[in-house]
Amino acid sequence: MKKWLTPGLCFVITMLTISCTQEDNKQEAKVSEELVVSSYEGVEVYALDTITSFITWTGRKPIGKHHGTTRIGKGSIAVKDGEIVGGEIVIDIHAMEVLNLEGVNKQKFMSQLKSADFFDVAVYPTAIFRIVAVEMYEHTHETSTDSAVASSATHLITGNLTMKDKTRSITFPAQIKLKNNVLTTKADFLLDLTLWGVLEAYEKRKRLLDKLRNLIKDVIIHDKVEINLFIAASMQEKTMRESSLK
Repeated sequence: MKKWLTPGLCFVITMLTISCTQEDNKQEAKVSEELVVSSYEGVEVYALDTITSFITWTGRKPIGKHHGTTRIGKGSIAVKDGEIVGGEIVIDIHAMEVLNLEGVNKQKFMSQLKSADFFDVAVYPTAIFRIVAVEMYEHTHETSTDSAVASSATHLITGNLTMKDKTRSITFPAQIKLKNNVLTTKADFLLDLTLWGVLEAYEKRKRLLDKLRNLIKDVIIHDKVEINLFIAASMQEKTMRESSLK
């Protein structure tokens, strides 16, 4: 008897289905080609608080979900005339954790997630988000969402996300507050990780998975992961030289 589903392939199918959900109430981030990052002089520099800032992720499937965290390593935000004009956030992919698994199951899951088939943290331990533009957010029926954060968003943030060896721009709604030299930003959105080649196992086994789709009706294979972002930063300097934002 032929063995159709090896343990490795079973894990690949599991990873490809973790972002499936019956509750797609988050707005999907708009993804496009890499944009040019501008430089500024005479800005206020807000240093990220890496203790209180965080990213959480959730991947769903029909019978459950996995969720975890990813640490923000460092970063700064450039503000001019009370508005964000640039900045850079370094995300520690190697510090990614899953919170709803324990023991051997957690070890196996994280080992595969950090492998070359997925995030390949041995080669790409970090991801970088560089802010390109921030504009006021206009709420319309086209951008309606059940997300509490997005529904009360104040701005649209656009920036280049570099993950593994790919850079693409993403745009998502966010709540931005600036008061008493403290800047906070909240956002939640869906992100298609296949656009950064994170799910390399998907490409490697595409033909076989195409056959499997005929069996599962393409219902449980989804590529979008829910991202929740909270950034806190405080002003450190009154000015920043142009080269500092590059």
